[in-house]
Amino acid sequence: MNRGLISFWMAACTVVLSAQPTPKAASLDLVMERSEGGPWKALNPETVLEKGNTIRFRLVSSFSGYLYVYYRGSDGEAGWLYPSEASGVNNRIEGGAPHVIPSENTSYVVSGKPGFDIVYWLISPKPLAPPDLRPPVENSSVPRTMVPRCGEEPKAITGCLDNRAGAKAAGAEPAEVGGLKARELTLKSEGSTTHIAAAEGPGLLVYEFRIAHR
Repeated sequence: MNRGLISFWMAACTVVLSAQPTPKAASLDLVMERSEGGPWKALNPETVLEKGNTIRFRLVSSFSGYLYVYYRGSDGEAGWLYPSEASGVNNRIEGGAPHVIPSENTSYVVSGKPGFDIVYWLISPKPLAPPDLRPPVENSSVPRTMVPRCGEEPKAITGCLDNRAGAKAAGAEPAEVGGLKARELTLKSEGSTTHIAAAEGPGLLVYEFRIAHR
């Protein structure tokens, strides 16, 4: 084959490859809010809460899918935040729309012994069925008997913060769920908002949020 023909095929292959669409990154914005005498206030995700505090989460996703939110408390109790009887059975979320977890009319009350409640978040492009719909919860990297502590920041300005709280990569290696493999995530906090992104685009996303409380 002559050089001119080789060059032609190389150029053609380059055009074909460059024409392939690049996957658009999937992203989430997550905010923890606390009810303070009526109005809801966005919190630094590392805030150490007090027993009896009433909180909820506000989530905005860049893509549509099915949301599952499961928690394990510092006392070892566990249950579903979403979907649930309070939030309803329809757990479809739409890209670009804000969603309140558990719901606009319900909230999560901090209780149990001082420690970390761990909320597991799983977003799937398709609805899941048992036993797939429970995210990995074993071998958590934060012992539930560990007592939250305040950092070195001035409490009068920031309140009590513990950098072990907030959104983290899943504590256990996420296995395939419903035939899907979890995306690799990057997490970054800016003020009260945690940005969660998957460069591979929409798919199965699994992460956890640690609620520190005394």
